[in-house]
Amino acid sequence: MEKTLQNMTEGKPWKLIIKFALPLMAGNAFQQLYVMVDTAVVGKKLGVLALAALGTCDLLCWLVTSTIQSITQGFSIMVAQRFGARDSDGVQKAIWNSLVLSAVSAVLILLLTQVLIVPALGWLKTPKEVFPYARLYLRVFYAGVPISVAFNFLAAILRAMGDSKTPLYAMTVAAGLNIVLDILFVFGLNMGVAGAAAATLIAQCVSTMCCMLKVRRFQSMKMERKNRQWDGKLASKLLYVACPMAGQTIVIAIGGLVVQAAVNSCGVIFLAGYTATYKIYGLLEVAAKSYGYSISTYTSQNLGAGEIKRIDRGFVGACVIGVLTSVIIAGIMLLFGRFIIGCFMAESGEGVEESMKIAMDYLRIMIAFLPMLYIVHISESCVQGLGKTVLTMIVGFLELGARVFAALVLVKVMGSYALLYAEPIAWIFGSLLMICGYLLCMRIIRKKHN
Repeated sequence: MEKTLQNMTEGKPWKLIIKFALPLMAGNAFQQLYVMVDTAVVGKKLGVLALAALGTCDLLCWLVTSTIQSITQGFSIMVAQRFGARDSDGVQKAIWNSLVLSAVSAVLILLLTQVLIVPALGWLKTPKEVFPYARLYLRVFYAGVPISVAFNFLAAILRAMGDSKTPLYAMTVAAGLNIVLDILFVFGLNMGVAGAAAATLIAQCVSTMCCMLKVRRFQSMKMERKNRQWDGKLASKLLYVACPMAGQTIVIAIGGLVVQAAVNSCGVIFLAGYTATYKIYGLLEVAAKSYGYSISTYTSQNLGAGEIKRIDRGFVGACVIGVLTSVIIAGIMLLFGRFIIGCFMAESGEGVEESMKIAMDYLRIMIAFLPMLYIVHISESCVQGLGKTVLTMIVGFLELGARVFAALVLVKVMGSYALLYAEPIAWIFGSLLMICGYLLCMRIIRKKHN
């Protein structure tokens, strides 16, 4: 086994999870950095309207990016299970068929997103003064779907086989390049929101090439001719795991879009404040997503190796680590949250102070419930690592109900501020349900292995 590939079926679970997650955290942080730079540059240079436009695009961008991540992560689960079972031919076959399926997915998603941009902005009740900015940003951003699929596929395969460092290096390079290009395109060339989107696409392209160069160097990932064949049965298994994960993402996004439509109807000032804090949301969950990827790989490898008892130990350890991390992050945000949000807004102008108040109130609400977000990510990823992705999709439907309740019912009682509680309510429901789901899945698995 190459030194850079990590076998997670041996050693102390909590140490393995932290060691694997730390590079992912740094990589995700760099990814959030260039997302935040986009927002900061646009907000400072182009003002409240452009910032509000990015807010309108947030969930539509998240929907596509997260769907791609879910599909590729779903494919990688089988790779991780076969890697844990030391089945090298099985690993190569799973990678090859996943590659074919990912290419097909890239074409379909690219075509679908370009067609649906205008209808989607209409469904979201995008304010007319914001609409042109949002449409242009999405047109450029969605053009990079194939690049996003390529990067996420390569990163997911690397993680499945224990390499969490290469995606970190790739994102570090991409973040630095994105910052330079943002300043050049928006400030230097006056390309507006399209320049911010273009900078992100070019940065993603570079990160993809970095991962590709690393993959080509792994002997274990060089496809033997006998393993470079389409296998319909294997492809069906890959889709069985990946499709519910993508479905869950879409369901969650629908709930988010309902909330976003309600936010858009509250006016540009409320939308700008909501957007400024929602950009920090990605920063709040950086460690949560990293622990999720880590426990998913850990669970898949140990399931493939038949190490059932180690899965429970890893799950408990990850939950403890996740909660402690969320408390630390909450404390940091209490101290520096206003400064960070201020980076996204112009220093003066109409509605700036009012938007800042809304943003800070939203931030305080989110960090109060942050431990629940970490439990959701860890328990959900663990269940996905077990291959039980249909269950996580069902929980996604229940989270959808929580978000819709806040947007359509609770808002009538509390006013527009009820929208700030939509995410935390979904986290509470999701964490409780996913813990129950994990316990149920493990009970079934233990019976099979006894």
